[in-house]
Amino acid sequence: MEIYVQSCGIAQEHDYRWLKIPQQGTPYPEIPRILKEASRIDNGSKVRLTDLYESQEPTLMIARDKGELLLLVTALEAVERTKVYRRQVRNSVAWVTEDTEENKQLFNKIATQAKQEWEYLRKVIDGAVDFDDQNGFIVNRELIQHYVEYVDYVEDVDRFEEGDREYDFIRVSSPQPKIAEIYWNLIDDNKPNTKLAIYFSFLSLIILLLVIVLTFYILTGNSAQEPPFYETPSPSPTSQM
Repeated sequence: MEIYVQSCGIAQEHDYRWLKIPQQGTPYPEIPRILKEASRIDNGSKVRLTDLYESQEPTLMIARDKGELLLLVTALEAVERTKVYRRQVRNSVAWVTEDTEENKQLFNKIATQAKQEWEYLRKVIDGAVDFDDQNGFIVNRELIQHYVEYVDYVEDVDRFEEGDREYDFIRVSSPQPKIAEIYWNLIDDNKPNTKLAIYFSFLSLIILLLVIVLTFYILTGNSAQEPPFYETPSPSPTSQM
């Protein structure tokens, strides 16, 4: 499972940015691919995941695209660093993993737990992120990983809500704090669009029926306009005499 954190440092050149936090080695700047690339067409316009939320507003997002699952949590206030920075500092965290039913259930549990215990998650991420002179901030990956393991161990959590319609997302406000919940099932270009296939099949059937009706109408119309066929009478025997 890949972990990304967005935050900022004290220096002016260390503004908000995403860092990928590897299991080993130094974190390095990288934006999750789904946030950069994933998009769909809504009402004729192209919409990206980043268009669906404000980074300064608490948001829970689960997204699926090209074999990957994304769980994004934004606007987790960094209390201690805000005191040092003397300006509001917020952290965002993103988990990216393989699109499997097991991982989807795990992300559902994390999102639900985050919604129910927002302050607990805020404290976990706040404790895992600190200022760093070189990169702006550093991240303790183990603390974040322990949180995931803790949530995975917890049983009987409610399922994170999903959109009622395919390729749809929902926003639900919950009190204190106000959290936007988003579930976005992105269209996978590698998979057939069943709705589109059904539509074209239905359209083809209608066209076929119209052709049959039109052909029948033309044939019956031509038959009605043809003059009746009269057989030439053969001469009677008396007329030959």
